[in-house]
Amino acid sequence: MGKLRAKPGEVYEIPLSDGSFGYVKCLPFGEYSFLDCQSDKSVEDVEFLQGVDSLFRVWVMNYAFDNKSAWRKIGVLDLTDKEMQASPFFKQDQLSGRLTIYQEATESPKGYEERPATFGECLGLERAAVWKPEHIVDRLVDHFEGRENKWVRSLALKP
Repeated sequence: MGKLRAKPGEVYEIPLSDGSFGYVKCLPFGEYSFLDCQSDKSVEDVEFLQGVDSLFRVWVMNYAFDNKSAWRKIGVLDLTDKEMQASPFFKQDQLSGRLTIYQEATESPKGYEERPATFGECLGLERAAVWKPEHIVDRLVDHFEGRENKWVRSLALKP
């Protein structure tokens, strides 16, 4: 999904709107894994994040990781085998409702694979979309506060 500013394994700390911090681990294929961890204070040692579960994996606008961004690189962690694999995402045509599953694939001449899918196959997958950093912040805050997120709802699979 374009030129990456962040490299696989890099970990960034994200200031959240409630004053706490969230964390993201950069993955191959332009994906980012947002971690199920919230901290009340900024940290310097990423080791405490080793083994923390992923809440979700999505693509994010490159500017989230540039020098002007509030997202701050705090270190590098090794990637697990699962993190080295591209995630499947669903696509849904706005008019016809036709569903496909999209996945980056280095062995494909196109660099990705896309195939028709059933509603059931798409359940639980993220919609193929590139998120704005501010929408990620909203999503993390909503998660940690136990609320439904309006951006997730707007991108949800439609019956």
